Amino acid sequence: MEQKTDRRIRKTKALLQSSLLELLKTKTIKNITVKELTDHADVNRSTFYLHYTSTYDIIEELEQNLLDQVCQVFDAYPEDYNEEDSFSFISSMLQIVFDNLETCNILLDPKYNTKFMEKVQTLLDKKVEERLQHILGRDFRISSYLSAFYITGCMGMLRTWQFDEHRPSPDHMAKMCYGLIMNTVEQMKQASFEDLSSWGV
Repeated sequence: MEQKTDRRIRKTKALLQSSLLELLKTKTIKNITVKELTDHADVNRSTFYLHYTSTYDIIEELEQNLLDQVCQVFDAYPEDYNEEDSFSFISSMLQIVFDNLETCNILLDPKYNTKFMEKVQTLLDKKVEERLQHILGRDFRISSYLSAFYITGCMGMLRTWQFDEHRPSPDHMAKMCYGLIMNTVEQMKQASFEDLSSWGV
């Protein structure tokens, strides 16, 4: 009986989430009322308040689900990684977007003002800089700049990719991102002492 109840709850939440995402295509979150959402989802308001206190709660839940998936990929990525691991890591990240495309189309688009882009970038800034320091050494003082360069570039490619009707597969995109990232990483690793000194490293 408990399993059946849990399944019903998941179904109700999924219905409310998909209805909110649909409404967000034409309105901002602050302009969507609980009544409008429940009417659209054909769910009683009392049922809504069993699970959420506001429409913002749904957005926060959607965001947290995606952030948890991103963290799981990082946690599964070994410290003593090799090039094959690096490609798999990028591919796994893109697969998250591919599997949650409708949600990401809303949450990653700044015009919807969900602040999710900022949360993703804050998370990635810390995680990617840690990985770069592992590759290039803790004394590599421009790791934060290099991290920002990668993240901004990849996020731009991601936004182009997610709205492309003829988008390539996650693996194909991973190959492009991987090639661009590893090219600069190799340049950093092979840079001379004079080069690094001129950059203030």
